[in-house]
Amino acid sequence: MVKFLPAPATVVLDNPAEDLAHLQHIRDERPPYLRVAMDREGMDEALQLAAAKRTLFPNLIVIGMGGSVLGTEAVADFCGSTKRLFFLDNPEEDRLRQARRLIKRGTWGVLAISKSGTTLETLAMLSLLWEPLQAKFGERAGERVMAITAKPESPLGTWAARNRVPILSMPADLSGRFSVFSTVGMLPLAFAGYDVEGLLDGAGRAFGLLETAPESNILCAAAQLLLKHPFTPLVVFVYGSHLRTLGRWYQQLWSESLGKEGKFGQLPIVAVGTADQHSILQMLLDVPQSAVVWIWAGTEGRRLVPDLTPWGVPLQGLALSAYLKAACQGVFEAMGERGTIRLFTGFDERKEKGIGEALAMLMILTHLAAYKLDVAPFDQPAVELAKKITNRKLRESQPGKNQ
Repeated sequence: MVKFLPAPATVVLDNPAEDLAHLQHIRDERPPYLRVAMDREGMDEALQLAAAKRTLFPNLIVIGMGGSVLGTEAVADFCGSTKRLFFLDNPEEDRLRQARRLIKRGTWGVLAISKSGTTLETLAMLSLLWEPLQAKFGERAGERVMAITAKPESPLGTWAARNRVPILSMPADLSGRFSVFSTVGMLPLAFAGYDVEGLLDGAGRAFGLLETAPESNILCAAAQLLLKHPFTPLVVFVYGSHLRTLGRWYQQLWSESLGKEGKFGQLPIVAVGTADQHSILQMLLDVPQSAVVWIWAGTEGRRLVPDLTPWGVPLQGLALSAYLKAACQGVFEAMGERGTIRLFTGFDERKEKGIGEALAMLMILTHLAAYKLDVAPFDQPAVELAKKITNRKLRESQPGKNQ
């Protein structure tokens, strides 16, 4: 993140002394997401296992839910999507059939991630891939699988030990949505050849904002603007498809960390420009109180230059990215004229250091907002309630039940 609007100096903070205290508290507390990045926790083990498994198979299916895969997928999409990773984050049949076909080729391995080791969707998807793995590799099928969990005594951990599947640990105090700088992200990213050192260096660059005075700190400015509208949707309008998954990851981070105790109902919604200008822009401009809009502008390309001569359009020699940039600027300025509450962030590089900085900045922003709201940022009690009800419903719907 290199550009932020409105400029922090133009945002009058309600209580800069309190913001300073919160930033210092985060710095001194060294929360799990900061600790794993700065201490390179588990990184050596992740690099060694990734290197060893690449000698057996060149491609990896990553199974997990929510934060277990979204951060990793955000890095892959931001830096340039690779065909060496295939993400399974929803138990749907079409996607599972595709993954099973990949397994049968013999060039794909599997990584299953579950902090608790009990995530039902993850276990179900793993079971459906274990079958073709056993059919193809027999007793050596376990060599094609890796697992990450905080609880080795869990169902996932005990299954992995029984089948000689290597297990990496993730810190028990680390929430999934904050876990990309841990083994959860390091193992699959290192396997696929991404610069994980650069990713963590970028995170370290962002952590320097904990030493920045609130009056010139973009995180304090952003928190001030966002928290002023607690029950208004937040539209994250991304210009550049490489930012789409980062937006989805932030959607989970913001809503799952701050949606507590009825205090803050700012639901994030990811929109893609220019496509969604044709679906929601009318309301954002003509009903400016309908949402807060945060525009994220990606890097510019230079390669594709359309020829519009046959259609009589007097715009020649402009790269396709110039149209995207102009649309982004036009929307931001139009929102200013109509009174829509708006923020802008520009990204200037599509490298691991850049996405590492962005991920860490958004984590700190969320943590800072949690302090200002006086909510616990690292749990998700309502989600756990929904899981319990879901498990009960599944037990009740088993074939032969209540017959």
